[in-house]
Amino acid sequence: MPAHAEARARIEPSARPEGMQGWADRADTRDMSPLDRIATVRPELPGLLRPVPVSLSRVADALVLILLGLFLHSFAYRNLTHQGDLKTYQLAASAVQSGLDPYLPENLAQLAGRRVFPFVYPPVALLPFLAVAGLPAKTVALAWIWGKIVLLGLLAWAWARWLSGGSSLLAVALVAVFGWNGSSQWDLSAGNVAIVECALVWAAFGCFIAGRRGLFAALIVVAACFKLLPATFLLLLLLSTEGSKASPRLLGTAFLALLMLTLLPTLVGPASGYQKFWLAVPDATAYADANPSALGLLSHLIGSAGVSESVAAPASLALWACYALGLVLASFGVLRDSFARQDARHWVMCAVFLYVLLLPRPMAYGFVLLTPAPLYFAPRPFDRTAGRLLLALVLAAQGLWKFTLNRSDSFLVTYAPFLLTLCVWLLVVNEHSVSRARTSADGAEDDAVAQARAS
Repeated sequence: MPAHAEARARIEPSARPEGMQGWADRADTRDMSPLDRIATVRPELPGLLRPVPVSLSRVADALVLILLGLFLHSFAYRNLTHQGDLKTYQLAASAVQSGLDPYLPENLAQLAGRRVFPFVYPPVALLPFLAVAGLPAKTVALAWIWGKIVLLGLLAWAWARWLSGGSSLLAVALVAVFGWNGSSQWDLSAGNVAIVECALVWAAFGCFIAGRRGLFAALIVVAACFKLLPATFLLLLLLSTEGSKASPRLLGTAFLALLMLTLLPTLVGPASGYQKFWLAVPDATAYADANPSALGLLSHLIGSAGVSESVAAPASLALWACYALGLVLASFGVLRDSFARQDARHWVMCAVFLYVLLLPRPMAYGFVLLTPAPLYFAPRPFDRTAGRLLLALVLAAQGLWKFTLNRSDSFLVTYAPFLLTLCVWLLVVNEHSVSRARTSADGAEDDAVAQARAS
């Protein structure tokens, strides 16, 4: 048999033995795009790659909800009075009411009677805390921590139902509560706004996927009123998706609205006399496990090499810029295929991954934003329901390890949230590259068969 005929026999269903034709039908993906191939059903495999029975999945979901509810109740009780960031927000509101500059750390220390974290958000972010300034501090703390727990539960439910590629609620909940060294727990104990910001951003993403771009832009603007950087998601408006065209005018309007909300009050009005809020932002590159970022890791490695401080900072920034460029270039194939697909959901997941990986200051609680994205892609070998559960356990392992009360000073453990995220994204990129190579090989084979038939 000629070589081209043998090649054809390997992929034609009729050439497969009885009982194997189903796999041949599923495996013949030559007409699919590379990213479609990632989602193609693969041969039945043993062990953790088998689909979980529906009844077992429902029982596990019910059990995990009960256990996580009990855990979060205990966690909230233990951390109710800690919430240092919330205390800073309340002190900043009190400073404004007392006629003091909330951006001067000494003013907040004077009100608190001790040193506290600085307030680093735009003046508009003070409004919700001014609204509750008259309530007892314990009441605000209770509502704040439980409100965020409710938000996290709603997010986990929505992620599992619509955005995690068919993952079970068990898998999503594990990542939401314990993923990335307990990212959400960092937020709850610190009293930060990260979960609130996460809820606003994902509500905006839901609108973007549904084609409601005006509401998407409005929600992103509101989310960016705290930390500004979520405004980068507005760049999604430049993309055409199925049923929606690029919206450059809406992008410009949204950025203008954000500038008016965040920067205009620093120039005109009561807040114009305050110290500029960006001057109070501390350098977070040395925060270790509180900011497990690429820039933090590079700063640690350069410092460990004995480089002087005067050289270490610019060298870290230069290496971080090289890393950012390399990551974008490595991701170019995935992004190009996303552009061809015009799939809004796929674009959102790519954007969230790259956002977290490129941020110089994501902070430990910032990783909660990423929760559904790894489960959505679930690259090999995590590409079945039980495989997604295995991926969830990998991402949650460091957070679960806290129960042992053991700690490690190794930089690999300290920066594990960033390193795990990078590894998963590189698996996604590799899966795309392999699929494209297979597409090229199939195309070459088809050309060979066509030429042989023509001769």
